[in-house]
Amino acid sequence: MTVSYTRLGAPGSATVTTKSAEDGDGSLLGITILEQPSAPFDVDIQVEDVGGPSAGLMLTLGILDLVGDDDLTGGAIVAGTGTIDADGNVGPIGGITLKMVAAAEIDAELFLVPAGNCEEALGVAEPDFPLARVATLEDALDALADFEAGRTPEPC
Repeated sequence: MTVSYTRLGAPGSATVTTKSAEDGDGSLLGITILEQPSAPFDVDIQVEDVGGPSAGLMLTLGILDLVGDDDLTGGAIVAGTGTIDADGNVGPIGGITLKMVAAAEIDAELFLVPAGNCEEALGVAEPDFPLARVATLEDALDALADFEAGRTPEPC
């Protein structure tokens, strides 16, 4: 039997051998469908100098900025950190104070802080940029939208 399918947007076909039906006339044909998301573009990000999961949030935002229709930062220099899981939850990281120093050195205008690191981040001398508290990817996107619109993102 010939079975037609679509894979990555392209039609195709395959010849499949059926099995005799045990209970009745005819044949049996089993099909397993694997739905796997795909995109009509490639994303190539150079991460050779990234050591560890703490760049997860910023890499995610960078990818969304590259493939989306909106400029997430409006040209502002935005720094941040945080792990991210498959559900979009942002986790705390180590060394937040050092990352804030690095953000100051690049003249960051906003710093996205994992909610679990807010207390430690607030212990640093008054930074030259606002600290936006983010617990999820949605929080980070909201903070960026607020910042670009001239509103204050939810602070630590």
